[in-house]
Amino acid sequence: MRTAYLTIDDSPSPRTDDLVDALAARGVPAILFCRGDLLEQNPEPVIRAIRHGFLVGSHGYEHKRASVLGYDAVTQGVLRTDALIDAAYANAGVVRPGRYHRFAYMDRGMGAWFVEPQRLAPDLRVIVSGMIREGLGNDPASTPTHAGIETKNRLQAFLSDHGFASLPAPGVTHAFFAQTEMHDAIDAMFTFSTSDWAVTERHRGKFGVSDVSDLKARIDADPYLARDDSAHIILAHDQAEIHDTVVALVDHMLDRGLQFMEMS
Repeated sequence: MRTAYLTIDDSPSPRTDDLVDALAARGVPAILFCRGDLLEQNPEPVIRAIRHGFLVGSHGYEHKRASVLGYDAVTQGVLRTDALIDAAYANAGVVRPGRYHRFAYMDRGMGAWFVEPQRLAPDLRVIVSGMIREGLGNDPASTPTHAGIETKNRLQAFLSDHGFASLPAPGVTHAFFAQTEMHDAIDAMFTFSTSDWAVTERHRGKFGVSDVSDLKARIDADPYLARDDSAHIILAHDQAEIHDTVVALVDHMLDRGLQFMEMS
């Protein structure tokens, strides 16, 4: 049996209620990583999601790269968003089970690379560079600077010191995850990106993807997603423009035998 954990970035959106209902109807649990600015403006869909049993994590206050914002702005944004999530759980009448965070664009302070490439075995570096390029739309050509690595390490220490924890997603044994710093990251990692962002109007056709059928083909062709000896961490997005695409991709993965698990 192939198992996976669904992680969704950029909540809330005008379609969050619809997304929560669609996932609940299919018995698909998920964690919603919320932007603080959007949560502050529109907390009700997130409160509702919590009441429906969904986890909620932080995606920072504003959707900007950590390597651009810098340590101080990133940490201030994390704390601001964390307080908003605390309030959402309180308003939902649900005890918050844990603190989880994912950086915008998977930029952990080093730019495109979310792990230090020089610490990767050659075969794993090829795999991760593909995840960066195809899954995130970032350019892995440049390597992180010493300053970027230092920022990444400081942010990891900050998250740990403020009670954040790794995703409770056991069973992920892919070598590119289990044998790299992804395994010990405090912030949320992923093993497969749906690349749903690639069919938004501003990206469509620029990354070898034109419509949902291209994304389904990527799901079918991915050699790691086809394996049943490791759980998978799936990355998708909560954006009104691609709501129907995301639901269609979840249906496609279910049809292909993927079972989505609750995090525990």
